[in-house]
Amino acid sequence: MIFPRLFWIANGIELLERFAYYGMYIALTLYLSRLVGFSDMETGAIAGTFSALLYILPSLCGTLADRITFRNALLTAFSLLFFGYLLMGLFPSKETVIIALAFIALGGAFVKPTISGTVSRTSPPDRAAQGFSIFYLIVNIGGFLGKTLAYPMRIHFGIQYICLASAGLAVLAFAAVFFFYRDPGVEGRAGKSPAEVLLNLWRAVTNYRLLVFLILLSGFHTLYIQMYFTLPLYTLRTLGDKIAPEWMVNVNPLMIVIFQLPVTALLRRMKPLHSIILGVFIISFAMFIFSHRPSVPLMLIGIATIALGEMAMAPRALEFVSSQAPPGQTGVYMGCYYLSSFFGNLFGGLLAGAMLTRYCPQEGFRGDAPLMWYYYMGIGLLTIILLWVYSRRTAAQAGKV
Repeated sequence: MIFPRLFWIANGIELLERFAYYGMYIALTLYLSRLVGFSDMETGAIAGTFSALLYILPSLCGTLADRITFRNALLTAFSLLFFGYLLMGLFPSKETVIIALAFIALGGAFVKPTISGTVSRTSPPDRAAQGFSIFYLIVNIGGFLGKTLAYPMRIHFGIQYICLASAGLAVLAFAAVFFFYRDPGVEGRAGKSPAEVLLNLWRAVTNYRLLVFLILLSGFHTLYIQMYFTLPLYTLRTLGDKIAPEWMVNVNPLMIVIFQLPVTALLRRMKPLHSIILGVFIISFAMFIFSHRPSVPLMLIGIATIALGEMAMAPRALEFVSSQAPPGQTGVYMGCYYLSSFFGNLFGGLLAGAMLTRYCPQEGFRGDAPLMWYYYMGIGLLTIILLWVYSRRTAAQAGKV
């Protein structure tokens, strides 16, 4: 066997965690607005803040995981996830959902660095790229399964039962960690303190060129997150409750599983910043597709287009950030990369709430509802222009893009 047993155990745990998370996440805006009763503005703000935290907390939780061992960190994580999902399922109210989402965000923040760290430590040196490809495939399979389960659970039982199913998957993951997972590193190693991590992050983000790039890249993530924040509510309000946005969004991970490697090979000769700009252009075009009269085929084409944009952008953005890192700072810079997702999710949630309130309110369908997508397209086009200017300035300063 090329990869050791622990590698496959870690990926199995990741599959369960992603299964649970994406089942809840695809239904989150429906849960907050329809079941709990938040307004669209409140729903967007809460969902955006929750998503943003999942990109800022792992850096700190990863340092704590090093100190208490990966195994203890995972046991803590799935305990938090279980109570968070259970609270959402049993007590769907405005008073409890914030606490529940805080548990889930903290639990997820422990899972991200520990599982990816296990994959890194258990992959043979000459098989690291293959190991992470398997890991990325598992993440998308888990997302596909979670969204597939969400629709029949919502229709036949209710939104809260999706959360209860996620709680059950968290129990299975806890059991898998308890009985089969063994820490791949040195027990109780000290690692860097949270203060040291924050200092290194501060030094990285005060790199003007990196910070500007991350802010510009957040434009892409602002558009991408609308697949979860705007599209489910928009689809149900314009096409009716018999539509399954959970299954429609599944086109995204399916496309990535099938086409990521061919797309990467096709664009390998393109300079990183040019590939990133292409990805933003493609996702902006998806917003244009959504701006037409809503229909299921059009929604599916738009979601598939988003996947193409993600495949063009994501690996090249990671490559570009890595190339900007000084010697010995690659890990810190890669951690900073997720600040673009943090900003995009936070702003994207607030924007989704404003757009739904204005163009597609809960009270009923408006004839001008598709116009909201022009605003999203405008953000994409502005991002393209600014990234192009950035690429020209980078070329002038470094002699290449």
